[in-house]
Amino acid sequence: MKMDFVLSTTTDYAMQKALQKVLAQAEQDVFGSYIVVAPETKTLEVERFLLENSKTKAFANIYIYSFSRLLKRVQIKPVFPLSKEAGVMIVRNLVMALSGDLTCYKKTAGTVGFAENIYETIQQLKSSGISPIELSETAKKCPTALKIKLEDIALIYDAYENYLGEELVDPSDKLSMLESQLEVSDKIKNSHIYVVGFDSLTANACSVIKGFVKNALSVTVSASFIHKDKKNSHIADNEVFEHLKAVAESLHIKYDPEFYEKPLSGDFKHIVENLYSYPLKKEKTQGNLKLMGFPNFETEAKKVASLIKQDIILGKCRYKDNCVYVADSGITDIIASAFDEFEIPYFVAEPFEFESHELFVFIKLLFDDKKKYGSRRCFEVCKKWSYWT
Repeated sequence: MKMDFVLSTTTDYAMQKALQKVLAQAEQDVFGSYIVVAPETKTLEVERFLLENSKTKAFANIYIYSFSRLLKRVQIKPVFPLSKEAGVMIVRNLVMALSGDLTCYKKTAGTVGFAENIYETIQQLKSSGISPIELSETAKKCPTALKIKLEDIALIYDAYENYLGEELVDPSDKLSMLESQLEVSDKIKNSHIYVVGFDSLTANACSVIKGFVKNALSVTVSASFIHKDKKNSHIADNEVFEHLKAVAESLHIKYDPEFYEKPLSGDFKHIVENLYSYPLKKEKTQGNLKLMGFPNFETEAKKVASLIKQDIILGKCRYKDNCVYVADSGITDIIASAFDEFEIPYFVAEPFEFESHELFVFIKLLFDDKKKYGSRRCFEVCKKWSYWT
């Protein structure tokens, strides 16, 4: 069993360094099999990075999957999980049947959204590896108010699992199904596996990675890691690394993580090392950066407005030379109020809905009339339109 760690201060940079390793190994071992497992939302990014950084701009022995797609590749008998809508419908019917046995949720059982919330709770419990029996046992140790809530949830959860039985599966069962296939899959046994790009891992995902280590030729994992000696170490708890380390320790594997510091310089490095690390100390920067802390956002907004007004009065810039970025559109009104107080003209850039974009409207109209033009012609027009815009 072999498990290697690739770490960096950010998840993406750790992923990139791990992908560079898989490229180097795959190009030397052209007959080997290399599997990269990444979150569903990052598989395209992984493929693009590998293509752009490959010496030949192509690869034939690297396979990119999410956990769900890997299950489809290795499972012997195809199984189709229930959709979320079907799962919610099952929960709704079970809740109505059990309403007389519920204690805390008897009155709210029939309200809109209750079944969906219970369904989501069940999915989270299953992903964390918590069974109805374990939940029920935990409830006994809780205060009365929490106890009756957990007992109601455990009752519905148990009924839901009994309803599914062995024939039906839901989305949370995918990882359990994948784990069960690892020991019999030649694809897994004959491959080197890289697990990259994850910002969080459930208990089930950790169990699958443990299965990779037991059955694959080797496993390499990437994760973010901020050392406790860093001034802003409190902004991250290194959750993914700690989960992966626990996997290695449970298998008694000695590991020596490779750590890569993302190359930054000047003001960017200053931001990374000092952001959220209050109290701030005066340190040299390139002269273009100021880091400040405020007790609340209203005070911060007024300070920003005063700095802009000061630069205007001194002739250092024009109003239109300034741009203010906010973390949440919900606080735009606070910024606007501060600007009004300092008599600063401003324009608020409002995000637009994708459905209202002219290109989307054009493509939708085109496909609505595809019977007239034909699907192939529609795709050709869309490709050209997208290219020139």
